[in-house]
Amino acid sequence: MASRRRKAQRATRTVPALTEALLSMAGDQGVEAISVAELCRVAGVHRTTFYGHFESVDAFAVEALTGLVDEMATVDVAEEDSIEAIMSSYFAALTEMLGLLRDRRAVYRGLFEGPVAPAFREALRTTMEDRIGLALVAFHARRIPVPVDDALAVKFLAGGMAAALEQWVRGEGTDLEAGSQEIFDLFPGWWPG
Repeated sequence: MASRRRKAQRATRTVPALTEALLSMAGDQGVEAISVAELCRVAGVHRTTFYGHFESVDAFAVEALTGLVDEMATVDVAEEDSIEAIMSSYFAALTEMLGLLRDRRAVYRGLFEGPVAPAFREALRTTMEDRIGLALVAFHARRIPVPVDDALAVKFLAGGMAAALEQWVRGEGTDLEAGSQEIFDLFPGWWPG
């Protein structure tokens, strides 16, 4: 029992240590230049532990760095929240995402430009699909009309959000509020807020 607990504690520490090492290294040399051995050495993690969870640095980078964006995109919606409060939460989450992308712009540019770009774009789009799908559930619960098929709206808006985030990373913008407002202004007229 104690052995299982120690293993769980090590696993809980492994991903954050690897993520921090990746972020510190990728800004200087790009993800594609980082070896598993080098990443593990900087993170203080054994290679066998790494390979127990991930098949390559690229696969880890996509999962870890999409996960960071996903954490920023998380919006908790309570039953009693007004649509205005929900939209305010989504705006705040978008602003946080843009801040993360701005602060780690070199790392995220490398992901969009390197060999993992297709996998990263797909993971980012999937993350945005989840978030937009949850927003539509909140709209329906509050009887806000959605004049198109939900599945179509989710795919379309998620693709647009992922592309907008990529454009933000490729650009030089630093004003998080203005960047968030520009993206929100692109949403269709039926989207509240």
